[in-house]
Amino acid sequence: MTLTLVIPGLLWPRQVMQDTLYDTDFPALQTLLGKGRWLASTAASAEAWWCAHFGIGLDEFAAAPLRLHALGKEAGDSTWLCADPVHLEADRHGATLKDPAALHITAEEAAQLHALLAPLFAAVGELVVATPSQWHLRLTTPAPALPAHLYDLVGQSAAASLPQGDSGRRWRQLLNEVQMSLHAHPVNTERELRGQAEINSIALWGGGRLPKLTMVTSATPEDENTQRPMSCPPPQACSMARFAQLARLGGAKQCFANSRLNPRGGVSKQLATLDSHTRLRFRFFTLKEKKPSALWSDDPVVAGAARLAGLQVGPLPVRFTGTEAAGIVHWHRLQAPAASHDAQAWREGLQQLDQDWLAPALTALASGKLKRIELHGFGDESAVSLSMAALDRYRFWRKPRRLETM
Repeated sequence: MTLTLVIPGLLWPRQVMQDTLYDTDFPALQTLLGKGRWLASTAASAEAWWCAHFGIGLDEFAAAPLRLHALGKEAGDSTWLCADPVHLEADRHGATLKDPAALHITAEEAAQLHALLAPLFAAVGELVVATPSQWHLRLTTPAPALPAHLYDLVGQSAAASLPQGDSGRRWRQLLNEVQMSLHAHPVNTERELRGQAEINSIALWGGGRLPKLTMVTSATPEDENTQRPMSCPPPQACSMARFAQLARLGGAKQCFANSRLNPRGGVSKQLATLDSHTRLRFRFFTLKEKKPSALWSDDPVVAGAARLAGLQVGPLPVRFTGTEAAGIVHWHRLQAPAASHDAQAWREGLQQLDQDWLAPALTALASGKLKRIELHGFGDESAVSLSMAALDRYRFWRKPRRLETM
């Protein structure tokens, strides 16, 4: 069985990681980074990885309807926006949008604020409260250009997140009215008395319609029953262009975003177009196709996509127990600290990842309970994809590698 970990927020700019992690070790993560085999990947972000996995384009991965679907609401064929209550924190540069998860909005507060704001949004759509902190807007007018993900907004200037240009003027005026209406509202007066942050704006993001998903088969190196090329870095003699062609030909999931070849039809004819070295690699390395049966995630956007694709979805466990094998673990607890540049919380998240997930997963790999661990980590400027099998533990010439050297 293969454990697949998708970890947004794992990577920061190298210099920042060096300044933040110089005095901290993460033994299990460093073992994976050092002894794992690098995978050829076309995904530069977690969103791109999910899009490739579910067989859709980035422009189709609409957060609002997917989140609605995960929450058990009917999205239909309407165009939706996420319209979440948020706190804008004033600073010397203007105002910064803070992570809304810290607001802990109650159902009563949400009901009062919805009654206040729904009439303001009526001219552009229907404001729907799915949960106290997760609101949606069913549009009756064309959607403005907005960020695709909430974490594109968190920690950023509030002004920069507003719809721009002439087409965005109406929306900027609307959000200005929203902020004025929320100012000094009884809900915020009571929150201030309790020492809680005010709910002083609405964040719009993730617009679009519910996509049609077709989950792409994943490939994991397991046995010799099915001929597929292994997704590992090629030797010098094999150019990256040829290797990418090889990976696409075999349907390796790290390259299927650009794939136009059918690995089940005309393989011998397609192989004839490759050089002898690449053909040898194709016949030597074998993979068994395996569809993951479950997703473990607390992110309702990804959970909605997984449900739509027919996967079983469960909440992210506190630690690896073994039941997560043959599934995908969306370990997104580094994403908020990364977006808000909270180095201390990010370090603590890495420690939790290392101790509660990677260390027991490596133990399961050594005992034979796992056959392979795949790790796909992402940051704003870089990404890493690697795979480690049980035998890779004996690559004695490969030493553990620190995250900040990536």
